Amino acid sequence: MMVTDVSLASWNLRGHISASLANHTSLLLLNLSHNFLTGSLPLELLSSNSIVTLDVSFNRLRGRTYKRVYQFFSAEEAEGDFDVEEDA
Repeated sequence: MMVTDVSLASWNLRGHISASLANHTSLLLLNLSHNFLTGSLPLELLSSNSIVTLDVSFNRLRGRTYKRVYQFFSAEEAEGDFDVEEDA
């Protein structure tokens, strides 16, 4: 059995997003939206060859990687609360 979709939206998750999620080569959709995740978005997730849909909106992510994603999508058609904070 291969897991292709993981939706953990609104599960009140806290902490950082693990880069190891990118190791799941059958994963097509990863929805971590509407949680309390912090830190930066791992580059491994952005460069994954398998993940087609990655939703991390409505979290407390910050950092250079996340800002780049926000800038890319805001120039396109992004909707939602990205809550981008400045690096310390």
